[in-house]
Amino acid sequence: MINKWKKVDDFPNYIIPVRPDAFDRRITLQRSCFTFHVPKHPELTERENPSLKKWVVRGGKKKPILRELVLLGIDDFSIYGDLEHLAEWLKISHNMRP
Repeated sequence: MINKWKKVDDFPNYIIPVRPDAFDRRITLQRSCFTFHVPKHPELTERENPSLKKWVVRGGKKKPILRELVLLGIDDFSIYGDLEHLAEWLKISHNMRP
């Protein structure tokens, strides 16, 4: 359908949500969803979606937050699921010992 839109005027006047087929391990692990932004709407803002939130984390707070995320099972390996990130997770978890 998207490939049939040849001119800017052919595009709809809204951002299109896309849920991909779960054919890739990373997409499955991340429960990925995407948006297709048409020329008339290059970005999604709080005006279009009031549930959007922006969080600014100060540099000194990042390590404690990362530690809490790891304790909750949210880490690079749970997101990417490959050997490289497994090795990184093992190094980090070993260094986190009390």
